Amino acid sequence: ELVGVMTLTSLRPRAPVHMPYRLELEDDNGDVIKTWHLIPGKYTVGRKDCTVTIPDDATMSRLHADLVVKALPPDAVPDPGVRPQVLVRDHSKYGTKIEGSRLDKGAAETDVASRIPCKITFGVRVDNDTKRRCPTTVRLAYQPIALYLPVDFDESFDDIARDCAAAGVHLIRGIDAGCTHLLIPDPSNDGTGVPAPFAPQLARRFARGGVKPVTTKYLDAIRSRRDPAAPMPDPNSDAFAVPRDVVTTV
Repeated sequence: ELVGVMTLTSLRPRAPVHMPYRLELEDDNGDVIKTWHLIPGKYTVGRKDCTVTIPDDATMSRLHADLVVKALPPDAVPDPGVRPQVLVRDHSKYGTKIEGSRLDKGAAETDVASRIPCKITFGVRVDNDTKRRCPTTVRLAYQPIALYLPVDFDESFDDIARDCAAAGVHLIRGIDAGCTHLLIPDPSNDGTGVPAPFAPQLARRFARGGVKPVTTKYLDAIRSRRDPAAPMPDPNSDAFAVPRDVVTTV
């Protein structure tokens, strides 16, 4: 039986860098050469001056398509099985294809969330290695972030749930319901210092399960993203670490 305060190392298993949505640009051989991470918002995809700018694009049209990732509906925030909507609107001269099927030019928007993971083709580009023209193909994938907020902080649930909805992130009530991170309100935000320690049973459950504890600074970092080509915040960063005296055992 563990006694005293758990060491910081034992509470900080290495965690994968999750992201709500990501676009992966593939080269002529199917290898990923560029990645964009998408949170709710509108993204333009094209050859020049777009939020998702395709390198070595050889297509006539400057703007190929809009991608719109919708915020989670409030009732979907607790359910990691519900994906944010992803809407695609074609603007290109030669069309945008989803898994080889051309989008209807007359459609205002096409929701592709239910088809993910899927491949989207936007015109053509020049492959940097082979120098051949090849379809501009991106793979749209989804990996949910599901934050578990302990009951100790239930008074903060509604406010944090609104922030999660805007970021396309789930906030769940059970640590076994697809939980990816254990969320701790940042003790520096309320002026009261370090929060009260967790119950020993909860401490043992998330330490044994490899669930990453992070402060709300991690959620803030996701919400404040502006450049989709920038890396997602790393939950293993010391910037999001939970103080070692927050979690204790007996």
